[in-house]
Amino acid sequence: MATRATKYISFYLGGSLYAFPMIEGTQFISFDKLTPILHKDPKVKGLIYHNGEIVVIVDTATILGVKAKGEHIVLLFAYQGDYYGLLIDEGSDVIKTASVMTDRQKKDLKKYIRIKKEKIYILEPSFIFSQLGINYD
Repeated sequence: MATRATKYISFYLGGSLYAFPMIEGTQFISFDKLTPILHKDPKVKGLIYHNGEIVVIVDTATILGVKAKGEHIVLLFAYQGDYYGLLIDEGSDVIKTASVMTDRQKKDLKKYIRIKKEKIYILEPSFIFSQLGINYD
């Protein structure tokens, strides 16, 4: 029985390479103006307006506990009609794989893909939403 391959989009943040599942609306975008939100969770940087949609910008570096370069690049994706953007340092390639492994030593981001002996940890939308207090089905 053939194993179905899954696509991920990879990106750099804090000197490490990560992967994010290719879901609806996944793309890299840049932005100029960010509207801050008063009395917000520090993991949410603010809002941007992109192609007629309001996008919630998530401070990915804060969630992962890494130091970002401070670029204005976002990994955009949609979930249940809402748009979210993960702040990243640099976009990379699409990865197609049928082999996802688990690192039982890690507390968070346990799943990874291996490319040329390098572990690329998968940042699942469910993990992001759990950090923001959003229920992810």
